Amino acid sequence: MNDDRDHVGQEEVFFSVLPSLLDHAQRLKDILLEEQTLLLEGDPVALEPVLVRKINASDLFQSILLEAGFSGASPAFPEESFETDPSRLALLRSFRSELLHLSEIASVNLVIAQESVQTVSLFLRALRQEEGSFDTYGARGNLGTTSSAPAMVSTRG
Repeated sequence: MNDDRDHVGQEEVFFSVLPSLLDHAQRLKDILLEEQTLLLEGDPVALEPVLVRKINASDLFQSILLEAGFSGASPAFPEESFETDPSRLALLRSFRSELLHLSEIASVNLVIAQESVQTVSLFLRALRQEEGSFDTYGARGNLGTTSSAPAMVSTRG
């Protein structure tokens, strides 16, 4: 019976902070979409402040959850327990939807970032492979000499 009261108390705390969580989830979604645009544009300078905002928004989101007594983002409240309260059920569904959308955007951003890293790595690897076959000018001005430097010759007689 004490567990039931704890669960009801936990639900009340959760629903008291849910509007704030929903607002922060929407702000975080906007930041992630901005991050996605910058990742696609390949602008690392413009991306840095967005990443700082994302970290700060994520930290705030987590602190609100922790203050409400939750260690996870979406408490396991069955929707059936809110069928008598349509406004709470709608809020819960909106929050779950926002979390799902956040997860999808974050996953897409991760894939974009990974592909960018892979592209740069392939480019660098190709440069390294070509590095040994660059043609140079020889001592006499002829092209294509890749031998080592000529031996030192003394000009003293």
